[in-house]
Amino acid sequence: MRRLMYEFLIFLLLFTNFIMIMLKEYVKHEYIVVPLQFKSKLVVNKKLIPILIFVLFAGTCLQSQPLSAPDKISSKLAAYLSVTNDEWLSVHIVLADQINYKSWVNTQDQKRSDFSHRATTLISDLKHQAETSQIDLYRFLLQSDGVQKNGIKSHWLANAISCVVRKDMISQLMDRPDVRWIGQNVTLKQTDQSTHVTAATMPPDSRERGLTAIHAPEMWALGYTGYGRKAFVADTGVDPSHPALAFQYNGILTNDHDSWFSFSDRDKPFDCDLHGTHVAGTILGLDRKTNDTIGVAFNANWIAGGILCGIGTEDNIGAFEWAMDPDNNPETTEDMPDVINNSWYDPS
Repeated sequence: MRRLMYEFLIFLLLFTNFIMIMLKEYVKHEYIVVPLQFKSKLVVNKKLIPILIFVLFAGTCLQSQPLSAPDKISSKLAAYLSVTNDEWLSVHIVLADQINYKSWVNTQDQKRSDFSHRATTLISDLKHQAETSQIDLYRFLLQSDGVQKNGIKSHWLANAISCVVRKDMISQLMDRPDVRWIGQNVTLKQTDQSTHVTAATMPPDSRERGLTAIHAPEMWALGYTGYGRKAFVADTGVDPSHPALAFQYNGILTNDHDSWFSFSDRDKPFDCDLHGTHVAGTILGLDRKTNDTIGVAFNANWIAGGILCGIGTEDNIGAFEWAMDPDNNPETTEDMPDVINNSWYDPS
């Protein structure tokens, strides 16, 4: 079953360059990279996902040297402050105390920890770090008149706090030694979509032309169909009633809590703009009534998050945080997705 993962990653082109670099650097003795000619087979462990996500978000915060106050603010936030008349700003504050990832990996290598142990250990370490290092800053925010108390959210993934602050609070936060960097929470943007004219419908037992172009049928013939795998679609959400996706929703097998992420009060999947449904179809869509194949890994299941429907950067951090531990139990790993799709960008 584990051999399915890499082909799944190739087809979806999810963080391909990033993942290859990480595999080469940290797990080169246990994994191999397979070219698109499909001459070899790859074994990839989903337990690597938490480590990759952590590096993605926290990698820029691992420098040991302290930053001066002007360097603690993003250039876009600085530019926005110079022109805005808004009194209140939504920001995320990254704390100076960050796990030294290289040292952490070296320790796990010396212990010869397997990836299941690394995943659960990393989650526990990150949560413990956030709980201990955020106390003073969290108290400062609660006691300040320049902070909206109901908007304070703690994030353990990148050891950061999101909040809405008054404009004059930025300078105070920049002067704090426990603050490493301040960025602006902005609405996430969808990646550009190209459009072309196609037939209105497909006949039964057909497949999208793009699947043939990427040689998906050859992989299916070898048994690589995504069976037993989960894809996390971080986008505008997913329409759970779509005929090509309804039967693949992971919540049917487990529950909505472990299969759907949203900061809103809607606890079941939805799609606020149909973009996520389109993406999910590309990944694993299959209309089982007509046997029309739309997606690459048509036997996989999906979980999703409506990160393009809400706050923005904060949704982004929260979604990746949730993906590392959907059931809120760091001792379990089967709830984690095998891959994460991101067809958006953060303009902050």
